[in-house]
Amino acid sequence: MPPQVDSSLLSVFLESNPGVKFIHYQFVDLGGVLREMIVVAAEAMVHASENKPHNVGCVPLRMLPNGHFSPRFVGVGKEYLWPDWSSLRLARFIGNGKTHALVMCFVDEGMAAGNVYTGTISCPRSILKRAMESAKSDGLEFLIGFETEFVLLDKTRSDLEPTGITAPTSWCVAAAMQHDGVSGVGAYEFVTAPTSTMEAIDEQIYIRQAIQTISRRCGFRATLYPAPFGAGSTNGAHCHLSINNPTVELANNFLAGVLERLPALCAFTLPVHDSYYRVSELKGQTGKWVAWGTENKDLPIRGILNRVGYWEFRSADYTANTYLQLAAWLTAGHLGVQEKIKLRWKDCDVLLAFCTAEQIAALEVDTLMPASLGESLKALQQAIDERKLLPLGEEFLNEFIVHKRAEDEIFTKMPELERRQLFTTIW
Repeated sequence: MPPQVDSSLLSVFLESNPGVKFIHYQFVDLGGVLREMIVVAAEAMVHASENKPHNVGCVPLRMLPNGHFSPRFVGVGKEYLWPDWSSLRLARFIGNGKTHALVMCFVDEGMAAGNVYTGTISCPRSILKRAMESAKSDGLEFLIGFETEFVLLDKTRSDLEPTGITAPTSWCVAAAMQHDGVSGVGAYEFVTAPTSTMEAIDEQIYIRQAIQTISRRCGFRATLYPAPFGAGSTNGAHCHLSINNPTVELANNFLAGVLERLPALCAFTLPVHDSYYRVSELKGQTGKWVAWGTENKDLPIRGILNRVGYWEFRSADYTANTYLQLAAWLTAGHLGVQEKIKLRWKDCDVLLAFCTAEQIAALEVDTLMPASLGESLKALQQAIDERKLLPLGEEFLNEFIVHKRAEDEIFTKMPELERRQLFTTIW
């Protein structure tokens, strides 16, 4: 069946915000690109009152970032956007902040060949919703917070040089967005308070749009791309994830489930060629080993001191579809709980870059992080073959691999500067 949405929330919202004339129906495609259709508020109200979705043809999920189509794209049929009205909010960064609103949508692919309803099999928001509901059925609920790192570029230049904090109007951006600074020339960071999983992602997508819009207004171009300067300063999308009231055993099982599948999960969380500039040691990024450590920022997972079931997941950036990213992490952790996977990896309280092979082995650390998207996709294919991520849906997983392999083939061959110039305009 199509998604069930509460359309009464729209009428209440419009009564409280009578100046709203346009509603941006938004979703994130398989390649991590935010897409939208702008609908007149009156038309949205008609659709909502009749409990009808918005027809968007047959394109939504399968377009590559450069505008080409995925090999799985079929130019036949109709697809629909079902707004999740619980995510509706004013777009305060557009115009006077009172005429535009944003809503995140489920993508309903309707009827496939043979009139079989395929619906939301590949819809990222639906996949996350199913993962959350499955986890909740076993008593697992989460709080999520994000660190949003970005760099300000001079929008009048094409050489991708960062601007410094002393640039005349960079203070305009800082004041407008109340930033929290990080290391790096022209580098900034926003930190969001913990909230429920879906709400946290919706909020983070809103913040990214606000950052980029306000920056343009102030004469800059903001990018969240992981490696806007190649091997130079990088942007991460660190995620703080905590389980509500876990036992030590449950928390360890959850963490073990994620670590066991971490190379495969990188296909979702480090999903483009340049994501792998961040897979390095001694830079406070993701580290090179599949490992974790309390207050160790040179590893993919940092445990939080004196907190059970609370971690910072560091092996992600904002080219990821964040709905799929969280769905993958929650599914892996949930499987760890269901299967009672033992946490064999020791708590790494040292920098592995300075350890001998014997010392690393003593910490039960024996697997390197993927060094490329190709390696991550190979690990994901192995996980599918070994049936280690089946709750995400085998049909969706196979589709995702085809989509990302097509991207990787195109963008690995693209000249580096051309690729970075393209992607810093998208992310």
